[in-house]
Amino acid sequence: IMRKEDIDRFITHHGYETYLQHRESGKGVILLTAHMGNWELSQIGEGLRGRPMTIFARRQKYRRLDGLLNSFRQSYGSISVGKEKTGIRDLLRTLREGGCVGVLGDQSGGDEGVWVRFFGRSTTAPRGPMALALRLGVPVLPVFSIRRGGPSHDIFIEPPLELVRTGDPEEDLQINTQNYIRILESYIAKYPSQWLWGHKRWKRTRTKRITILSDGKTGHVKQSVALAKEIIAKGNEKTPPFEILEEKIEVRF
Repeated sequence: IMRKEDIDRFITHHGYETYLQHRESGKGVILLTAHMGNWELSQIGEGLRGRPMTIFARRQKYRRLDGLLNSFRQSYGSISVGKEKTGIRDLLRTLREGGCVGVLGDQSGGDEGVWVRFFGRSTTAPRGPMALALRLGVPVLPVFSIRRGGPSHDIFIEPPLELVRTGDPEEDLQINTQNYIRILESYIAKYPSQWLWGHKRWKRTRTKRITILSDGKTGHVKQSVALAKEIIAKGNEKTPPFEILEEKIEVRF
């Protein structure tokens, strides 16, 4: 069981004033976080302070486990919702009433996600957070939890993203999601051991790498290059086309 004094003792917030300013504005706010450190601490701490959040959480395959996790999340006052219609309505209602919504933004967006570049490779990211922000005009604050050691953590709250509006809804989603991904990359690069979502993160990607192992024999190399060109041509028939990165490595025996 955690208490408010535990949060005050073991968690150091950076940028908390920015969060409070937006939280108390009455316009609603989205905290966009990632599977870093103990990402649940933000909603636990705010629940203990009397400012519970509405948490968007992907449903687990096993119902008993899903119920157990959500009971933990909701034990401090927060509300956990999924992507079903009732859950989306709860998110919209929370924001329209000036509340706070917490969302994880580092997973794959699936086949319907937004195409972004993440650590040099094209892949998808969830479209929901930015779609909500653009639709309702609420600020998005990137938030990251980093474990210092033992029970001590830092929670970094970045300034709100400057939402770009071009007049093209899909372009707006792509630009703003990419802007968040850049901030996410900077935290993962700085604290690589803290990121816990490497599992199949690039399952959906249009960046393919072809490595030609050359033994120095002209005929072998020409055959490999011809095959690589054929693969590239087939990849470019896709819509949108694949990005093919080709490299050659000489192998010496």
